[in-house]
Amino acid sequence: MSKRRGSSALGALGALGALVAGFALLLSPFAVPQAQAAYSWEGASASALQDYANRLVTQVNKRRASHGLPALRMNTCVDGFSSSWATWLDTYDKFQHADLGRLMNRCSLVYAAENLAGWSGSVAPSNVVKLWMNSDGHRQNILSSRARRVGVTVVYDRSRRQYLAVMEFARL
Repeated sequence: MSKRRGSSALGALGALGALVAGFALLLSPFAVPQAQAAYSWEGASASALQDYANRLVTQVNKRRASHGLPALRMNTCVDGFSSSWATWLDTYDKFQHADLGRLMNRCSLVYAAENLAGWSGSVAPSNVVKLWMNSDGHRQNILSSRARRVGVTVVYDRSRRQYLAVMEFARL
């Protein structure tokens, strides 16, 4: 969900949890996992995970272009935050949104939003983005005219035996 300086976006977290729980069920029958991570697991190399993350950004940018919005560009600070958060989620066996105020302060941002996804099996990046586009909150993050930068990490969550994507949207 998104957050602006001085506002709170806690209300939609419960609904998001229910939506994300459905990702694993809906995504299972699709394409190919190749995703970014601090480590590799279950046969997916770190480079394959990075490729998957890059393909998620490409798919998001295609959706933005079709709505007349500029492409998101990678940002080292935002990407580092996504990596730290994905690692924390995996380490502590959690599935929840980050404190976007921390992201905004750490990277000196005026806008931040986050999309999460989890899935098992082979799922094409385009299908992850398609599900995000079918969810109002996720769609708003992808199509936000305020977003200009992005950071994304995909990891293999060992305890859940599924992939996890953390995509941060930002504006400096």
